[in-house]
Amino acid sequence: MKDIFLSGWCGFPALFGGFADKFEFLVPFYDDIDIEKLSGRNLVCWSTGANLALKAGRLDFENVVLVSPFIRFTDYTPERVLKLMIKKFRTAPETVIKDFLAACGCPGIVLPQIRDYSVLEKGLEYLLETGEGIRETMPPLTVIHGAQDGVVNVSSGVAVSERFSAYFVRADCGHFVPPEIISEYLI
Repeated sequence: MKDIFLSGWCGFPALFGGFADKFEFLVPFYDDIDIEKLSGRNLVCWSTGANLALKAGRLDFENVVLVSPFIRFTDYTPERVLKLMIKKFRTAPETVIKDFLAACGCPGIVLPQIRDYSVLEKGLEYLLETGEGIRETMPPLTVIHGAQDGVVNVSSGVAVSERFSAYFVRADCGHFVPPEIISEYLI
């Protein structure tokens, strides 16, 4: 069984290169995901994927790594900015995606052919409501957060790690945490 990587909004496998091939790689809202039915050795969740894991009723993994997590997205990206992003997405989705990935510090990639932009728009709308339904407890986990994260401030990762008594790693990067850093925390 492959490990699971639950990515962030519009976080396609190409961002992670060959590292993504080591996982069953899932993109929220784009792929049909029922996290509570998944199991395995490592669960890596980046950004929106981490928020979804924080809401899951059950996580059946030996090792959970949350990368650039947040409880409420709008605590770090103002709601008005997110609403403007949604509005622009309706007319220029590729521009919004490219701008967002650049803000994350993601490597330059050729995006895959998007099947349905409306599912990604729903993902942006989800970010307006992310703070509700967070679990009270989590299995042992590691939280990795970029010190220069301009999308979700590193204080979010600190707050998540403190809330769940997790091991915290402050990485020298932005919102996108390179695979070589994540690899250090897999079992």
